[in-house]
Amino acid sequence: MELERAQLISRGIAGILAPACRRIEIAGSVRRGKLDVHDVELVFEPKLGLRAVDLFESETYPLTDDVLATLQEAGTLASDDKVKRWGPKYKRCVHVASGLVIELFAADSENWGYILALRTGPAEFNKVLVRQPWHGGALPLGVRLVDGYVYRDGCRLPVPTEEDFFTALNLPCWPPAERSEGRILAHLAAREARL
Repeated sequence: MELERAQLISRGIAGILAPACRRIEIAGSVRRGKLDVHDVELVFEPKLGLRAVDLFESETYPLTDDVLATLQEAGTLASDDKVKRWGPKYKRCVHVASGLVIELFAADSENWGYILALRTGPAEFNKVLVRQPWHGGALPLGVRLVDGYVYRDGCRLPVPTEEDFFTALNLPCWPPAERSEGRILAHLAAREARL
């Protein structure tokens, strides 16, 4: 799909979800400004609500669930029958009018920077980003990425912004359109040459 149409759809869905979110950002190829878009990725931190489980108990839940249910009932979004994903951290659906796949990734204040960077991509850049140095990757010694969070020397490291995430990896925070496998590999090679 052409970028302008994908931007319009992604902004529309993000705008509808925004009141149920602490923050929401368009990621993926739309954020990188790619001319040919295959899917839309949205990263969001949901606001939490309270609902009754039974007469005596309540539970917290993401308010985005209510909005997504309404969008499905209205026929705006539908479950993706090809790839079924509808968990608490990752939901995949289809924008009915266009057929465009919409992927929704939940984050929180401690991992927002990591999830946004990873979901912005591109894929080949991410592969280098998350690999250990002895496998040609960018992860510093002592840093691990586990279950969507960053750990340094066994302690969880908050990365509330992309800048925080890239700083934790001792990397510059390149603008999304400038992220590529070649760029990160050249940076790592130059850093190695200086040592």
